[in-house]
Amino acid sequence: MDTKTDGFTPPTGELWLIDWNRAVRYFAGPDAVKGRTGGAKPSGGRTAVVGLGGPLAKGDWIEPWGGTSTLVAQAAIEKAAADPDVDSIFLLVDSPGGEVAGTEELANAVYAARQVKPTHAHVDDLTASAALWVAGQADTMTANATAEVGSVGVVAMVADDSEFWKEAGVKFHVISTGARKGDFAMGVPIEKDALKALQGRVDELGEQFQVALVRGRGLSAEAIKTLSDGRVVSAEAGVDLGLVDGIMGRQDAFNALRGRVDGIAAHAKEAARRQALAEKPGSREAIIQRSKDLLARYQRTGRDGLGV
Repeated sequence: MDTKTDGFTPPTGELWLIDWNRAVRYFAGPDAVKGRTGGAKPSGGRTAVVGLGGPLAKGDWIEPWGGTSTLVAQAAIEKAAADPDVDSIFLLVDSPGGEVAGTEELANAVYAARQVKPTHAHVDDLTASAALWVAGQADTMTANATAEVGSVGVVAMVADDSEFWKEAGVKFHVISTGARKGDFAMGVPIEKDALKALQGRVDELGEQFQVALVRGRGLSAEAIKTLSDGRVVSAEAGVDLGLVDGIMGRQDAFNALRGRVDGIAAHAKEAARRQALAEKPGSREAIIQRSKDLLARYQRTGRDGLGV
């Protein structure tokens, strides 16, 4: 992969993704790309880009193995949400998921960020399991045409190695303060009650996953439960199921976010201007604006729509 731009050039200038798998803030904006705009006219805002690549794990030990620390990503998103110079957040995701630890906290950080700033998650080939839990909390989620999304659910695996140790002539004894305290200890046969208890915990975490997607994607609990069989689907099927809002490349996804942000800014500016005119109804500017509004209404509805 090109460690500079990887072919990703936002309209505000040249964005450098130094390392896909490090969830560190990179800004696309006039301040971040000073001298590197290539003649492009900055929109005036800055978008925080956070990469979620590879397996997700709580500790930063995962980064040398090509994964993303959920703690680092959470800190990046929270800082971007609080930064007054940042007007939007773009999550670039290519991850098969990861461990439960840290996932809910990261997902909550994304959901909190969308309450204050436009937050767009883009699936760049794969967003599954824990990655979907997180990305699904953005206010908009897109995917490239060949992407896969899904794997809603939680899985746990345990190995019963008691027979191995028995053949080796080693016998283990577990001394604990409770019946469940020694569950899954090495060399000890796994009891049915232990598996039943673990299944209950997995189901509980699975329900938390479903609740998060109901909140983030706005789908019904019934719809999410139907998807919770662990299936992974194409981007097109993801759109039909409501997991994805649209299919596009990463550049178009970024452009869509910037366009939305610029539209919000323009609307706010116009609203402020009209409020100022309303406070001075007799001013020349206010009279001109009312004439423009009347003409626009006439053009939309015809003469009969004007009324007196």
